[in-house]
Amino acid sequence: MWSVWSVVCLGGVTAIAACSDGPGEIPGEKPDGPPAFTGLTLDFIADAQLPVQVSADVRVDDVYMNGSIIRAVGDASTETDQSTTRHDHELFWDHDSAPGDVAFTSAPVGEYSYVELRIASRPEAYRTEAFEVHGAVRKAGDDTFTDFTIRAVAPTVIANVPASMRLEASQPLTIAIELGIGQLVQGVDWSALPERDGKLRMDEQTPVALASFCDALGHAFRAR
Repeated sequence: MWSVWSVVCLGGVTAIAACSDGPGEIPGEKPDGPPAFTGLTLDFIADAQLPVQVSADVRVDDVYMNGSIIRAVGDASTETDQSTTRHDHELFWDHDSAPGDVAFTSAPVGEYSYVELRIASRPEAYRTEAFEVHGAVRKAGDDTFTDFTIRAVAPTVIANVPASMRLEASQPLTIAIELGIGQLVQGVDWSALPERDGKLRMDEQTPVALASFCDALGHAFRAR
């Protein structure tokens, strides 16, 4: 007795061709690898490899700051839109390290006019400071370098970095946010800083110098 399967198989070349997949195709098989990323990425970079001699008398060894809020702002986003917001992202540069990217996989399509970077302390973290910079400086009339530390917990610094870039549908967009290392320290009056434990110190105990540094920090980023 012929089975149903036998009848189908003997139904002729036309029936077989109509029911089969193309050459080399496996029914239901998905393409190899994960789907391509099509969202928005913020790539935090520095304009020089650390440690860097930013002038004849100043060297910067490492830079840390806590990105308390990092937000890409565009015509399709809102202040409460979490799809383009990241909280407490560590930004740290030294000889061996650089910050990780911030990826917004669900960022809405549209024009992104600027990136808001809010630098503030993270009280519950292992590093509580808002920012910290280490390096060395040669003071006027001195042939040797003295280490310095710029560190603060209390301040909140907001940097609004103009971007003017468009995220298209199904196309990835990366905005590089570049930190100008030299801009951070070019206005520091090193002779006005106290020396404690063999290091020059800028912190909440030097409010005038700290306020000037916070202003420089807020203007030290640019989009590329």
